[in-house]
Amino acid sequence: MTSSIDKGIQSMIDSHAYLYSYDYTRKRAAFLAELNHHLLGYKPEGWSAFFYGSFLHELAMADDAVDICVTNTRSSTTSQQPIITQDNVNFERSDVSNNTADVVNVENLATHLVLKLGKSIYNVKKFFQAPVPFFTATYRTSVVIGLKISVDNTLDVERSNLITEYLSLDKRIKPFLFALKQFIKKRGIDNEENGYPSSYVFVMMGLYFLMFVKSPPVIPCLHSMLGKESCNYPVCRSKINETVQGFDVKYHDCARIDRIAKYNTLVETKTAINVYGTPWTSYNETSAGGLLFEAFKWFSYTAAILEPKSINSKEPPVLQPEWECDFMVFADVFNPKLNIAASCTVEGAKIINQEFYNAYIKLKEGASLEKVFSEPDTILTPVAIKPYKYKRGISP
Repeated sequence: MTSSIDKGIQSMIDSHAYLYSYDYTRKRAAFLAELNHHLLGYKPEGWSAFFYGSFLHELAMADDAVDICVTNTRSSTTSQQPIITQDNVNFERSDVSNNTADVVNVENLATHLVLKLGKSIYNVKKFFQAPVPFFTATYRTSVVIGLKISVDNTLDVERSNLITEYLSLDKRIKPFLFALKQFIKKRGIDNEENGYPSSYVFVMMGLYFLMFVKSPPVIPCLHSMLGKESCNYPVCRSKINETVQGFDVKYHDCARIDRIAKYNTLVETKTAINVYGTPWTSYNETSAGGLLFEAFKWFSYTAAILEPKSINSKEPPVLQPEWECDFMVFADVFNPKLNIAASCTVEGAKIINQEFYNAYIKLKEGASLEKVFSEPDTILTPVAIKPYKYKRGISP
């Protein structure tokens, strides 16, 4: 059974391979180069843009936007320094809860790009009430590219870097997370406006499953290495005193998995670190398809949603007073006071359990992964107004 699931996962990956074709990759790079060209004229000097998120991890779906962060590499206080361009207009809003400079940055950048790129960029939407203001747009050349651009969103970039680190540990992680993300997208259970967690939360839950639910574990926890070995790699991030936006972003980037199983494949780009890094022995031989099947069973349990979690430790996180009304708690990897799953409602959690249970039973009965993923959704989806407003900082 698991071999057929593995084949199904590979088929899904192959169907999305065009997103990483030379033409698509070149067009995304061309837009980034054009954006950086425009940023050269911005004040104060030092602004630059770079990719992060699902396209960088190769976990993107067809309708995912390309995440781009614009930040000032010469300043640690960019949120206090609004972007200044020749096209700036007076901009004041009294209905936003975020730092005014953050909002001005997004407004100025969006306005400037529309003026400079003309009809190539359209369908611009600005989200000033999000925890980090951003705007989305569509960029059209020979291919159509969805964009999500934020300013000084450096903590999200660090979260993205951490996912990249986990993906590099074992070749099974990427197909496992890709299939998990494909399923929640197909079922629409990653829509925060409808009372579900975001796809990022599901990725974190997938990593949690691989670290703390599976026995033996598939990967180590890069915040603790599970205490199996002491870290003696001299330039490990866990030893570097570095904060981003005031938060500690330390973790072990020195892990080397010594596997006794047949799935012993490491990412080549980490060879130098893996040869001399901190060893962690893995005894788990389950394939990516087998892991997905077992994860579906786990996600169908109420405890998978109800019990507070964090990928920093198997122990539950310290509950914060502001989480009192949150039904689902998954503490952020860097900001211990942020619940990244706050948008999930009681109804949403029940539907998540039911969707995964239905899929698990069908796979157990021998249905193909393609059939399970493509079958019409028969579970009614509630529209929850509270998380929609909560996400944007509006009192319900």
